[in-house]
Amino acid sequence: MSLSLLDISGFRNLLSLSVELGAAFNIICGPNGSGKSSFIEAIHYLGLARSFRSHLLRRVINNECSEFAIHGVVSRPNASAISIGIQRSRFDKGRIRIAGQEVHSTSALAEHLPLQLINTESYRLLDSGPKFRRQFLDWGVFHVKHEFLEVWRKAQLAISQRNAALKSGYCEQIDTWNNEVALYAEKLDVMRASYIEKFKPIFLQVLSDLSHEAGVSLDYYRGWDREKPLLELLVNNVGRDRELGYTSCGPHRADLRLRVGTTPVHDVFSRGQQKLVVCALSLAQGLFLREYAGKQCVYLIDDLAAELDAPRRESIVKILAQQASQVFITGIERSQLSGLLDIVPPESKMFHVKHGEMTEFAAEPA
Repeated sequence: MSLSLLDISGFRNLLSLSVELGAAFNIICGPNGSGKSSFIEAIHYLGLARSFRSHLLRRVINNECSEFAIHGVVSRPNASAISIGIQRSRFDKGRIRIAGQEVHSTSALAEHLPLQLINTESYRLLDSGPKFRRQFLDWGVFHVKHEFLEVWRKAQLAISQRNAALKSGYCEQIDTWNNEVALYAEKLDVMRASYIEKFKPIFLQVLSDLSHEAGVSLDYYRGWDREKPLLELLVNNVGRDRELGYTSCGPHRADLRLRVGTTPVHDVFSRGQQKLVVCALSLAQGLFLREYAGKQCVYLIDDLAAELDAPRRESIVKILAQQASQVFITGIERSQLSGLLDIVPPESKMFHVKHGEMTEFAAEPA
């Protein structure tokens, strides 16, 4: 699947923009502050209903506007194209529309437009808390296990209710929610563990293709002691959890652990090496999605050149070209294009952005 058309209005410095996109690579260049990252951010918002640059709505709505709107047409293999759109206002919650119908779940956007983002902050996947790695893991499970979202929601509700019972001291309610948490936690764990078992060899192969760094391992931690049933731990930990005011073990504590030997990757590798690991993770998820779900994800790569030399950039582009995915790459000057034009498919498109306006241009190999 790929975006064939994108309309943007009132989003940062993109006041009014309509672009016909290429199904393969879309390479976007332009000076700093021109709108390159805003264009990538708009696609990200269309697929996930959130920004990767700010959690504040007022930051993404143009100062001259009261709302923004993003509309895209998604081409799908063996199916007709489908329109998706999102609108956010300073004054109300806005709306999401898919195929002309209003929907109330952001997960519907993600289902129709699976995205992978690689940018200058991607290394935080490695050195920030487990929440980000858990989100990365759950993105993959969501796209291959139809029942995952419902189970995840029930687990989150059970954990929330147990936390409330812990704070209020209602013992009978704690016992009830112990059972609920354990029930859905076990289901989540089975799905997550199954996903990682298949994902891990794909990731290690991609990392090997990108880098000669040896000894990187990827392991899944489910969020509680593997030797004990979660229900037993929940019962035994009631006193401690009451003091803490929250549930201390369970699927909400799950993590992906990336190490070199016994040391976390972010304590060993340079920023550039970390970015390669994150690139390998994202590329592997795209490969997994194609192999196990028959879907193509869309890649958003903001500032490809940052912390990566030319050979590494070309290795990443080669893998993306082999995937036949739609790719958006920003932060590349025209002088740098010649090294990529021999790699990207001939139907790729080149764009120049200036003052929030985007024009297509032709670029010939040097």
